[in-house]
Amino acid sequence: MQIDRFIECIKQSWSIDTAQPHSIWPVDKPSTGQCAVTSLLLMRYIPGAKMVRGTVLDENQLIVHYWLLMPNGTELDITRDQFVDPHFLSKEVDPLEQYYRFSDTERKLALLTERTLRAYEAGSIENSNAEVVP
Repeated sequence: MQIDRFIECIKQSWSIDTAQPHSIWPVDKPSTGQCAVTSLLLMRYIPGAKMVRGTVLDENQLIVHYWLLMPNGTELDITRDQFVDPHFLSKEVDPLEQYYRFSDTERKLALLTERTLRAYEAGSIENSNAEVVP
């Protein structure tokens, strides 16, 4: 599997029904609210990746954000662009049970997975701009 191509397919598959919470999903910033389901999906396809939970201060709001810690120690955060000027106040590797406390997480993850795999198999992608943070 080509991970850059897979990431582009994920980005194309985001929508209001895969976002958390639904009420604030802006069409012009599709990565908003996609961090948890996106990280969960990527973890299935990147062996050894771990989920990270952090608290972000952005535009005077405290926001919980999720991304991946890769086996080589780098961080992969393809939804970071949802923030204007993020200041990461804390971060920790988080147990997976955390993400399933919301009743619709599994449904959103299944929907995002189905759309992403369909796009990947169809070959419908442009180019990758995933942000890998050292």
